Amino acid sequence: TVDGVDARIDDGDAGEADAHAASDVGIAPDAGSCVLRAHPPIDLTSEWPGNAMFAQALVPSGDGALVAWTNVDEPSPDRVWRVQALMPDARPIGVASAVRARPPTMAGYTYGAASIADAFGHRGMVAWDRVDGCRLQSLAPGGEADGPIGPRISESEWCGSLLATPEGYAVFMGTVGTTVLSHLQRLDPAGRALGEPVRLIPEIPEADAPLWWAFRRAEDGSIIAAWMPGRFHPSALMMRHFDQGGAPLAPEVALARFDPFDPRSRDGAARDLTIAVVPGGVRVMWSVIRGLESDVFTVTTDLDGR
Repeated sequence: TVDGVDARIDDGDAGEADAHAASDVGIAPDAGSCVLRAHPPIDLTSEWPGNAMFAQALVPSGDGALVAWTNVDEPSPDRVWRVQALMPDARPIGVASAVRARPPTMAGYTYGAASIADAFGHRGMVAWDRVDGCRLQSLAPGGEADGPIGPRISESEWCGSLLATPEGYAVFMGTVGTTVLSHLQRLDPAGRALGEPVRLIPEIPEADAPLWWAFRRAEDGSIIAAWMPGRFHPSALMMRHFDQGGAPLAPEVALARFDPFDPRSRDGAARDLTIAVVPGGVRVMWSVIRGLESDVFTVTTDLDGR
């Protein structure tokens, strides 16, 4: 947990680099200090075979949370997406449930990360692999698979970033081989597609396609999309507000602009984009890396980016 979520994480005094970074994005050079607190970590995966357990999703559920993880060893001794229910203090409830199996690994990129959503009375996990495609699995409160897996959502796209909506779910899709989930696909509670996919992130040449993007659902069911065009060297942080079906509710807005070729940013300046919904709007956070130094920035706006 973080006390003072508007604070910039800093390990020293503000200097020239801090002032330059702040002038790029139009926020104060130093918003104060953070106090970080954490309980000792709890091992959720030690009883499972393999050494490469990869946590892929964590969402609030009831009084606790659900976490999805899988073993990414190749060859993997346990080709399964598992979901673990957690107590409010993060202790596990029972044993992680096997929710969906993956086919044996083949040449090429063959599977993606799982994503979980739990809201509006809908609870499910979506995952993609090259053989079985993108499918939704409904979940019971304890994280177990609840009923049969849903139909294949698309024949040519990978998926992730599942959100629950009043009518079911929204899942975000991207063409296999690309780096960005650019389209929204509405789903009913059983995982069947409703209508056609709708593009949310503008079409960008693959050489500049964003590596950093995020989607969040507001309390009214509308959707916030944010992305950083420029691939390894982002030039801006863009945001747009959509209704739950993907229709724009406000113009696209630039929350920050960056110098993509700042000589101090040899490894790419802006990255690690994330969004949190807060009362009355959203808080957008990102980091800026310059050589061996890194700063974290945040800006709070209303749902339309103002």
